[in-house]
Amino acid sequence: MRQELQNIEYIERYLENGLSSIEKRKFEQHMNEDEGFKQAVNLQRQIINQLKEEAFLSDVANYHQEFIQHHTKPKRFSPWWIILPILCLISIPIVWYNLPPQETKSVAIVKEVKNTPIKATKAEAAPAQLKAFQTAFVTKKISARKGATIQLKASKSTLYIPKNAVVDKNGVPVKGAYEVQYRELRDRADMAFSGLPMNYKNRATAEGVNSFGILEVRAFKDGEELQIAPGKALSLDYEVNKRAKNLDLYYLDETNQTWESTSEVVDLPKRGAYTEEFDSIAYKAAVIAHNEKFKNMGLKDGVERDKDAFNLQTTLIPEGMKKLEKEERPDPNKYIVKHYKNPRLVEDLRLNSFGVYNCGKKYKIKNQIAVSADYTDLEQIAIDNAHTLSIIDINYNAAYSFKPEQFICNSKANNVFLLWSKEGKLYAFVKRATVKMNTGDYSFQMEDLSDKIKNTADLKRYLKFVEQKTKETVTKIE
Repeated sequence: MRQELQNIEYIERYLENGLSSIEKRKFEQHMNEDEGFKQAVNLQRQIINQLKEEAFLSDVANYHQEFIQHHTKPKRFSPWWIILPILCLISIPIVWYNLPPQETKSVAIVKEVKNTPIKATKAEAAPAQLKAFQTAFVTKKISARKGATIQLKASKSTLYIPKNAVVDKNGVPVKGAYEVQYRELRDRADMAFSGLPMNYKNRATAEGVNSFGILEVRAFKDGEELQIAPGKALSLDYEVNKRAKNLDLYYLDETNQTWESTSEVVDLPKRGAYTEEFDSIAYKAAVIAHNEKFKNMGLKDGVERDKDAFNLQTTLIPEGMKKLEKEERPDPNKYIVKHYKNPRLVEDLRLNSFGVYNCGKKYKIKNQIAVSADYTDLEQIAIDNAHTLSIIDINYNAAYSFKPEQFICNSKANNVFLLWSKEGKLYAFVKRATVKMNTGDYSFQMEDLSDKIKNTADLKRYLKFVEQKTKETVTKIE
């Protein structure tokens, strides 16, 4: 065991560039001559990279809570330095030898930096400029006794609130008026700096939700947040921003900051689907007009009855007149109206709680890598006051917020990196799918777009421009 520990320490020193030039040459010579030793080195390299990635994922999992609540947490070192020796000892079995080595490389647009452990930073207050990129809530006053029907502004969606539907934190029914606040996030520009995560359940698997529309709805009375009463639910007819198959309705677990699938079935109507309704008012009006036209043409039976006396009166109607009467009599089938359904409207979704709902579909982030990063501007001046990093994959309607120092992404995707500095400057970097990256340390050269992108509308136009140019110049790589 002592010899194994010495070998592990020796390999670690080599991988961390801790050997002298003479020791390094001897090490590499021994590695070239001994295939078993070479495999052991590759194993150790793989273990270190794996631990780094797991540490990054762990830090990423904690970040959303810091970003949203903005409370201070004590500094801590990344845990892989502590658990590395233990895991190395228990990971010797030959099965690990078959894992391919994963090396850090620099690419043309970034420069490689020294591999050092990363400290978690304290949560910082968000720059004031970020408010222009956060969708505001719409407030409606609701009568508890009557309930309400709310037409949502950002879409053709409708929220139905039943009467006597809310209670306070103690479960007491709310009387009188209360406030409902809601906001819709329709695309990735809305989501980029919303503070909402886009990951699904277990963060270690790096699964996300490709969103087709997010609705956040809350209720308050006298500043106290309210709840939906037991046995009650809100009903939502929701218009997704794009038709898609296998959509699901997710609810945000705000404690764990992950999306959980609800039991609601998201069922879009077929294209061209409609309902039929008989227009009785129009039909009656047509019948009255018809009778008015023919009332003086002898359409009665010609018999008058007065006690026991019968006076037969005969009115002759020309054959042509009879034909005209038959042809012009209103046809009820012509008064059936077709109401075509909105092909993007999901009807009657049940919302059992106030909170955040996401209509979308789960997907796994492919080609996942963990990156440790620093940043410079186009003049190669370091951006050492970074606050928030948002990463947008052009192939999905989602945005992911990270601590700028470390993040995960799809190494083969077309990504847009949006970086906020603590002073309120917005930087951008477009990573093309043709640029290959691996887990490791990189320095990104960012463009200052603070004077060009000042709000969500500007950001939407920018992302649309980047997406269009990407389609024109880069082949899509999954």
